[in-house]
Formats: sequence, C-alpha cells, structure tokens
Amino acid sequence: MDTSFRSRGADDLAYCARSAPALMVFVGTGGPVSLHRPRFLPDDGPVGQVAAVMLAGYLDAKRSWRADSGSADRRTGRGDQEIPVL
Repeated sequence: MDTSFRSRGADDLAYCARSAPALMVFVGTGGPVSLHRPRFLPDDGPVGQVAAVMLAGYLDAKRSWRADSGSADRRTGRGDQEIPVL
C-alpha cells in the first residue's frame, strides 16, 4: 500500500461519503499507462482480487445485518439505512 499517493478525487469522494459509506481504491495504477488515458487497462488479476474481497466484505456485512435485524423490515432494517438485497 502506497500511502504517499495523493489524489484530488478524494475531495469528491469525501463529499459523497457524507451521505453514504464510501471507499476509494486505485487498482492497477502502477503500470506504464497512467490513469485517465485511453490505453489504461489494469491486469485482470488485481481487479479480480479486489472484487472478491469487496464481495466477501459485502456478504459478511449482510449476514451480520440479518443476524442483528431479527424480525425488522427486510428492506430498511435499522432506522433509515437501506441494506441492498441480492
């Protein structure tokens, strides 16, 4: 993990994250073609690994939410927070 990298895109993400959980991930950005270029295409391996980790996290959170929600409404759960249903 390179913590020295800075991005102005984080400002936009921070704005959006005020109303919903957010995560910024740069996958495959260390190659010879830089981000925002037509030829930029990260390797499938790292993209697949990140997708698998994010899916596992989502499924674990959903499992935890279901265990905690008891007989609560399936779409709204706790308060106004909506949990996506697969």
